[in-house]
Amino acid sequence: LLDQAAITGDFYADNAVFAAPVGLIETNINGQMHWHNATIDGGLPAHGFNGGYVDARDLVIDGPLLFDGASFSSNLLLSRAEIAGPVDLSDTSFNWSLDATLLVVQGDFSLVDSSIGADCDLVGADITGGADLRKLSVTEETDWSHATIGGDIAATDTSFDETAIFDDLNVQGNSIQFDNANFGGKADFATQTLAV
Repeated sequence: LLDQAAITGDFYADNAVFAAPVGLIETNINGQMHWHNATIDGGLPAHGFNGGYVDARDLVIDGPLLFDGASFSSNLLLSRAEIAGPVDLSDTSFNWSLDATLLVVQGDFSLVDSSIGADCDLVGADITGGADLRKLSVTEETDWSHATIGGDIAATDTSFDETAIFDDLNVQGNSIQFDNANFGGKADFATQTLAV
């Protein structure tokens, strides 16, 4: 457990295997954090985490990933990660981008009331539950093309300052909600599938 720890340098856990949950609740890391190709059994609770660049590409977690109330001063990379549980990034601030290309989530995915200062990419993501994006704001491009959502998409009161791409999005729930959304650039909803 690293709950409430303060780390002034970088943290490296590439290819590491953790046989129990890893706690990062209210942890502060001034440097970079590397989880590339690591495996965690039991989940990664990180409520209130404060860090910079986080590389979690190909991370495998048998449990939830909980970064609600977190703050990232650089990029969060979750591309090709596999999470056997929900992913909670609600009320989180990203100074740069969120890259979750080809992310696999066995549960719900939340970005409620979060702000992303650059791109938000979930191209080809596979989420078995719903995607809750209410009050999300994205400064640069948003791309959810070719993603599959097992539940509903709730994206009311969202703000997309530049291009928002939801092309070839497969939603298997009952609704796609973008009430009161603000699109500052092109909004692409071509060839969407809604299974009701």
